[in-house]
Amino acid sequence: MHTEAFAIGLLFGGFGLLLGALITFAAGRVQRADGGLGIWIAGAALVAVEYTSEITELVPLWVFAALGLLALGGLARPRLPVPLAPAAFAPGAVAIALVPYDGVSGGTRVAVGVLVFVAAALMADFEQAHATDGFALWLFPVSALVPAIIIDGGTEPGWTFAGATASIVINVIPRARARVGAAGSACLIGAFYWIGMLVAADRAVRLAALTAGLGFLILEPISRNLGRLETQGKQRTPKRIQDRDSVIVTTALAGQTALMFFAVRVTAHSKRAEFALIVLIGVLIVATALARAFVPPAARRKSNSSRRHQRSRSRTRSQIARVFAGTVANDRAHRSSHRHSSRGRGSGRRESGGRGRSTRHRDGRDPV
Repeated sequence: MHTEAFAIGLLFGGFGLLLGALITFAAGRVQRADGGLGIWIAGAALVAVEYTSEITELVPLWVFAALGLLALGGLARPRLPVPLAPAAFAPGAVAIALVPYDGVSGGTRVAVGVLVFVAAALMADFEQAHATDGFALWLFPVSALVPAIIIDGGTEPGWTFAGATASIVINVIPRARARVGAAGSACLIGAFYWIGMLVAADRAVRLAALTAGLGFLILEPISRNLGRLETQGKQRTPKRIQDRDSVIVTTALAGQTALMFFAVRVTAHSKRAEFALIVLIGVLIVATALARAFVPPAARRKSNSSRRHQRSRSRTRSQIARVFAGTVANDRAHRSSHRHSSRGRGSGRRESGGRGRSTRHRDGRDPV
């Protein structure tokens, strides 16, 4: 059952990516195609959940409207002052909280609205800071497994959502540095918490596990901004990590997977909710302190491809310099030999010219 749900989600996610690519390219926005990945994946995931569910209208249309508001917030975020940028996600978060659904209490919806607001702002910051790394597309499919395994035996909506988000790999493998965009990340967060709210069954510890399952997507921005406050006014040269991109991505995926499984197994499945929450808070504090080690900022990294490119450019420049130096040296030698030969011919002309002037008439004719 869960394998079929995952496969259906994967299929819907692939169709969503294809449809999004066609619409984006038809609109002539080829260069900005990556920014809509999250929007299409989130929409396709909710459609897949509705398709696989035996409950009529499991995903109300209001949820899609809320995702639209989150997407608009992501598009408006760069146009707002930095302190007010997170406020762009407030309308979408409020819309998620106002969606009525049987079996979900009002307090749970309010908590989900607050979590959507905070997580969308943090993940948009993460995506912007790692725009050239593609980290969001690598890490989010790992977090999407939380709604699937948050309950013993798994949940069908969770596995469908995990399958839809796993289709991101279709875009990541050929283009490892593709972007999900601020609007796309907000939509993914909205869909993530909506599915999580359905399977959380009004248990606060499961909502905490959902949030912890996002891992470095929300912890790295906190760590980075706290570090920026600590070093404000201090001049320091950022260190460069000389590891390959594959090593960095593998390390980040390992840390994200460890956080996800800890949040699910220790927190969501724990019978002592208070103790589990205390342990989870301690783990999250440690993970926040280590976030920049697992997910180094782009300014601290020097990718292997860029190093090869710089070495190639330096070799090309040195070759051009050597060729130019040889050309200049040859040109100087040619000019020097030309001057010497010109001086020799000029002295000969002066000697012959003096003898010639003594034997010529005034009109320039030679004597007979």
